[in-house]
Amino acid sequence: MFNNFLQKLSYFLLKRNMRFKNLHKGESCYIFGDGVSLKDMNLKYFGDKIAFGSNMLLCHNDFDKLNIKYYVMPAPYWFFYFWKNPYTKKIIFNNICRFQRVFMRKNKHIDFFVNLSNAPVLFKKNIFYLHHFGAKTLDKKTIDLNSKFNANGALNSMIGMAIYMGFSEAYLVGCDYTHSPQRILHFYEKGRGKVCSDNEYNKAFFDFAGIQIKLYTITNETSSSKVLDYYKYNDFTGNRESYRENTEIVEPSYLKALNTFDGYEIL
Repeated sequence: MFNNFLQKLSYFLLKRNMRFKNLHKGESCYIFGDGVSLKDMNLKYFGDKIAFGSNMLLCHNDFDKLNIKYYVMPAPYWFFYFWKNPYTKKIIFNNICRFQRVFMRKNKHIDFFVNLSNAPVLFKKNIFYLHHFGAKTLDKKTIDLNSKFNANGALNSMIGMAIYMGFSEAYLVGCDYTHSPQRILHFYEKGRGKVCSDNEYNKAFFDFAGIQIKLYTITNETSSSKVLDYYKYNDFTGNRESYRENTEIVEPSYLKALNTFDGYEIL
């Protein structure tokens, strides 16, 4: 009952999203995660298509070499200055959202998508909202940007948005859970990452999405993929990998802010 009430209350906010329906029908795009594999890649080779970005990709020094048109930060209540970490359950002062707000103000050409819970503290012309409204099924009716959007997490959200916008194919870059072997950690953390469980990550969602859009993942030279068709970075770009540490690709001010956040291994 509450979800139905909330959906009706949010009608005019979500109606703004209808402008994106099939806006890019038949086009291809890039979808960027923030995995550690980005340390091996030169982002300038991915500037030829419209791209989706998410979370902390904005911290990468080569961000402006990409054609980022859409940006997703899907965490509930993320833009409140005091935020409850879902993993540690601690309430913290969220200094990260401060520089994200500055970034959003400076990049008016990018459309940003955030969880509906942030609407009371975040509203601008280029900010749009997503919410599941209790939807539990996964079909085209529940990846509807102007209604129920049941695509959890940044990667699923970006893929769901690409389907809604009519893209016919998408290349995933820096989405390391789709690689085999899978690696954890982010490009802004120190080191080369850690190998984790090598399972069929996100299989149910990819099985559904693969009917709507052709998905590829870009891996580094030592990886493949068990869940998606893939290209190795060298083959896709015609250029060799070149590893750079986080201090070489992220500004010190960003690293300092990220280093205060529980769970990150920055410095």
